[in-house]
Amino acid sequence: MIELLSPAGSIDSFLAAINAGANAVYLGLDMFSARKNADNFNKDNLPYYINYAHLLGVKVYVALNTIASDKELATFFEYASFCNDNGVDGLIVQDMLLGKALSKSFSDLELHLSTQAGVNNVLGARLAKDYGFCRVVLARETPLDEIKKITQIIETEVFVQGALCTAFSGQCYASSFAGNNSGNRGLCKQPCRKLYTLKNSKIEKKGYCISLADLNVDDKVFDLLNAGVSSLKIEGRMRKPSYVYYATNYYRQLLDGKKPSISPLSRSFKRGNYTYGLGFKQDKDFISDKIQNHVGEKIGVINKVDGKSLKINAKHLFSIEDCGKILRNDEEIGNYTVDGNLSIRYQGLAKPGDTITLTSDAKLEKDYLNYKKSKPISLFLTFLAGKNATASALIGEQNITITSSFILPAALSKPLTEEELRLNFCKCGDYPYSPTVTVKTDGVFIPKSQLNAFRREVYQEITEFLTKLPKRTNNIERLNFNTRNNPKESLLIIDCDFSVSKDYSFDIAVFAPNDYTNENAFKKFFYDLKNHNAKKFLYLPPFLNSLDFGLITPLLNNFDGIYVDGYYGIELSKKLDLPCILGSGTNVYNSIAANEASNCVYDYVLSKELTLAQSRELGGYYYSAGSIKVMDLCYCPFGKTCNSCQGEDYSVLSDGERDFVLRRVKLSSCRFEVYNPYPLLTDGTVKQAFNFITLTNGQKISLLNGRLSPISVKNSFTNYTTGHSKKPLL
Repeated sequence: MIELLSPAGSIDSFLAAINAGANAVYLGLDMFSARKNADNFNKDNLPYYINYAHLLGVKVYVALNTIASDKELATFFEYASFCNDNGVDGLIVQDMLLGKALSKSFSDLELHLSTQAGVNNVLGARLAKDYGFCRVVLARETPLDEIKKITQIIETEVFVQGALCTAFSGQCYASSFAGNNSGNRGLCKQPCRKLYTLKNSKIEKKGYCISLADLNVDDKVFDLLNAGVSSLKIEGRMRKPSYVYYATNYYRQLLDGKKPSISPLSRSFKRGNYTYGLGFKQDKDFISDKIQNHVGEKIGVINKVDGKSLKINAKHLFSIEDCGKILRNDEEIGNYTVDGNLSIRYQGLAKPGDTITLTSDAKLEKDYLNYKKSKPISLFLTFLAGKNATASALIGEQNITITSSFILPAALSKPLTEEELRLNFCKCGDYPYSPTVTVKTDGVFIPKSQLNAFRREVYQEITEFLTKLPKRTNNIERLNFNTRNNPKESLLIIDCDFSVSKDYSFDIAVFAPNDYTNENAFKKFFYDLKNHNAKKFLYLPPFLNSLDFGLITPLLNNFDGIYVDGYYGIELSKKLDLPCILGSGTNVYNSIAANEASNCVYDYVLSKELTLAQSRELGGYYYSAGSIKVMDLCYCPFGKTCNSCQGEDYSVLSDGERDFVLRRVKLSSCRFEVYNPYPLLTDGTVKQAFNFITLTNGQKISLLNGRLSPISVKNSFTNYTTGHSKKPLL
């Protein structure tokens, strides 16, 4: 059966998703949730809601999808153990390299690899399966033809609705380096939603340049299903319950062969115009550069402005508390609300001809609460004098009888009627039952408090009977951290031009060309380093499709290995029989991940979000100095208007205070990398990685001369940051 998977960022959203027809929900706990600011669940209330969902045939997946440090690993595994023991149907995990340890500890618990792991090709899918994952939540950039191949290897989950991260697979460090609010820890402040000026020597464009429209694949879900996708996922753990209901209901109707109206969903939340997403290639509505937040549904135009009131020609019958926006040329210039007299009152600007949207439909905000999914049961009550009370429940083909601990006395005056007993047991409390109650009684008396207590006992025992799980394996072991002290001194440099660095000593040269189709750039790289004894590795980005594989394979002649910013590098290394260095994009953040990496690749660069102190026992290279890549963009911020881009390798993305460098990289198609405005300088360590891509020649030389302590050459930099080298993540 195709699974419709909905977000449950709160209890109300959990209920809304189930009532709207979700087959499964995903939620977070009070720790290790990538939506830390959602109204998450906890160990006290989760067992009840797991049972609630299971009674209605709905699965529950828990997202433990943030990176965990060594100090947190024991707690991380305790949370996984709690989920395992309480019947959670699957864990969603970001760190692929924890997979084997989790599988070994909880062999009966499904592991789903989070979209943040960035699986977008068959190599990543095979590796996920090897590490114990039974499902991958694909990167949202994965094209349909790649999805078809991946579904032949492992079960897949694909986003069909909701917000899109501008950075590849949510692997963004902009918020992290701007204010220590890491997306990898569930605290992203969404710098991508700000106003920017995108400029180079030939163009200047202002707007929400990298704010993406909301995803809505609509009836293209059937293309995904035909490709073999198993689970259709709705994003929205930070959205309100009504949105969760109407988004779930929309896709439920589609899957049931109906043609739903998009209006309830659009009115609940809609950013920009909907986009089909990169799975179906970048469309004209992909970037929402005019409005970055909820725009709602366009419902009409202004006919007349009368003081602070509006007369509107609209396809909507307004209700008290309706509200929306006023648009001119698709830009927000004002807003309105409907008051108690049904007058449409506005703020901001307005004139006849302006467009009116509806961002909150008061009726819809109430209507969805009328729908409640329940489980039908037949309940047969026997209340006979001189005997124990009994309640026999028939649920499908299952049955259970509950007998009271007390004997029923005959009534002396007013016996309980069949109707009174029936009405009493029609009250199910917090349990999602719709009972049909049949009563047999001969005139008994029972205090109301005792009757209510027996009713609660009956429904509790029915629930325990229906939700009882077979005992699961729990082999949680003492975590063994293998420390790596005294690593050999080594320097790794990432750059697109080694003409300056060639005259200095370093150990690993990672060539990251601006254009992988430019043969001359490769010739120059090898010419510059022909007399240098550094090992030569080719940089590969986190997103790599089949066309890219075909392009890079012939380029690997004369390289000593590959440097890959995605987990797929482990599998590619085996396929090509070439050494691999895992880049910082894989977020090696703890000892388990470091041990796994050391066992399967030539070397690895630790997460950019580790402090120097945290890194010392993890081996690998520490990201010590140079350019900080904060995003990979797998789309064109120029809207695929190549004349506007002018093919320039570098542009600027400015928020008015900071100028981010936007680097264009050409593989089978153009990609873009966003670099932090301030280069990184740290105290340095023994085994270091420098990124020189956006630095001047003078800055490169300074760092090469001061390699043992990059911070010592700070005078060569107008501005710089020490990043996370001293300040741990929140």
